Amino acid sequence: MRSRLDFGPLTIEKIHEMVQSSQVAQLCYLSQFFNNAGSEKPYTQSELRDKEFTAWLSRHPEIFKMLAHSGYANRNVLSVFYQIWKVKDKKLTPVEISMALGAGLAANTFTIEECIAKFNFYQDSHHHGRCYPHADTLQPWEWAIVLQGRESIEDLTWAQQFIEGKKIKSAQAGDKFTRFIPYRLKNHKGISVHAGGAFYDNKPITLKLYTEYGGVCGAVSKGAAGFLRSKGVPAYPIGQPGHCAFVWKHPNGHWQIGNNIGGWNWANGGAQIPWKGSIQFVPTYDAFIHHPNAEKSTLMYYLSLCTQKSAHIELLLQEACKANPFNYPAWLHYLKIKSKNADDQKKLTCLKELTQAMPNEHNLIWHVASKVLNIRENRVDPYELYSCVLGPDCTPHAEELFNRLVWNRLVADCPEIKSITEYKAGFTGNHLSIWTQKGGHAKWTPKMKKYSARMLQNAIVALEGRDKTRERYIEAYQKLLNIWNDGKLSQEGKEFIRKISNLTKNDVGMDSNTKKKLT
Repeated sequence: MRSRLDFGPLTIEKIHEMVQSSQVAQLCYLSQFFNNAGSEKPYTQSELRDKEFTAWLSRHPEIFKMLAHSGYANRNVLSVFYQIWKVKDKKLTPVEISMALGAGLAANTFTIEECIAKFNFYQDSHHHGRCYPHADTLQPWEWAIVLQGRESIEDLTWAQQFIEGKKIKSAQAGDKFTRFIPYRLKNHKGISVHAGGAFYDNKPITLKLYTEYGGVCGAVSKGAAGFLRSKGVPAYPIGQPGHCAFVWKHPNGHWQIGNNIGGWNWANGGAQIPWKGSIQFVPTYDAFIHHPNAEKSTLMYYLSLCTQKSAHIELLLQEACKANPFNYPAWLHYLKIKSKNADDQKKLTCLKELTQAMPNEHNLIWHVASKVLNIRENRVDPYELYSCVLGPDCTPHAEELFNRLVWNRLVADCPEIKSITEYKAGFTGNHLSIWTQKGGHAKWTPKMKKYSARMLQNAIVALEGRDKTRERYIEAYQKLLNIWNDGKLSQEGKEFIRKISNLTKNDVGMDSNTKKKLT
């Protein structure tokens, strides 16, 4: 495959021809899986010496495709799968194949014997209709989430019996399962939940115990996630500022946050998706897998890992990102190539290329800016950098992130501004409105006025093409000018707003010189 890929010039037509080939696709899947599973040392597996098993694998090409798409693997995946295959008389249904591969992936967490026991439990549960219907559609990595739950089989069996008869539809499960756990700060003895094990009388934590003793957000979210897993639904707890929530896969195929107060913007923790990284990557991954070109884009990315020619790598990555703009692994590889030895301004240009491709993925964009490209705010126009998280649609969540970044910058430049209000972790409202409201009763120093006016002007200039948010910043600026009642600042502000309004009305773009004149 590498010879075919690197022989002669690589054209876009050749790339598209290759990804249409089932043989090329299968080679990509095999390469991806064995590279992941044998990343530390050469992969050897006694199971592959069983000719009947390898012949069966060759008749089921979807197996290595699913494993490759799971994004990670361990050296026991095929061992677990092989043992299940033999026990099941070498016959597995499509759902059982996915479930058995998930059991193999779960060998990162449990012993092989525990993985097989969990498989047997869920295979029986699915066969007897004790799992929700959308368990039929789960990929191996999603089954791994289900099987990696810490609940014992006895606890899971009890949970299924507890749910039975309540007639809770799968679409409502993420909400209604939280109600199984009473919200309590103290137990029947008056012991605080913050006392840890003493709150539960030092008994082992089970789903049944959660329903009896209750707890606060941690118990509610961990308990709800456990009940969901008992029904074959992927779910796990995540953090939010001062709170524990959970994510779960809705029957519509999309991931949602349960017991939510801060949304994806404030979610923290690792994502149990095929992409390594933050829990905030989940919405982008969701968009990626539901894109019509998900498979084609993935194969182009896999091919980029096979070629040895740098020009071919870059072209394959470009085509992968073009086919599906949400292909983060391809973007990650591409941006690292383009930004190598680049200054911060060039990195900002690279970031803008990403924002044009997926303008509404604000959390991932900021992660790339701050953690991947490592753009230093003092080496670029920071407001131009912040504005990258805000697409033309000016969604409320993206605007909240922009407001937070701008506010943090203002506080860093002028700490006294915190005397008016603070941007509390987990806040999801309109901070500009709160600032101007509290500003009407605050004591403003000349320094606070100066830095606030500068921040607002810089933000307004940077918000070109984001009209909704720009209007809110102009309105906030006007309100503060009225509050300050400062002749010089009022004159300066009115002149600035007039120029901005004229430029917006005439749809004239601003170059860097115009920005300097305005601010």
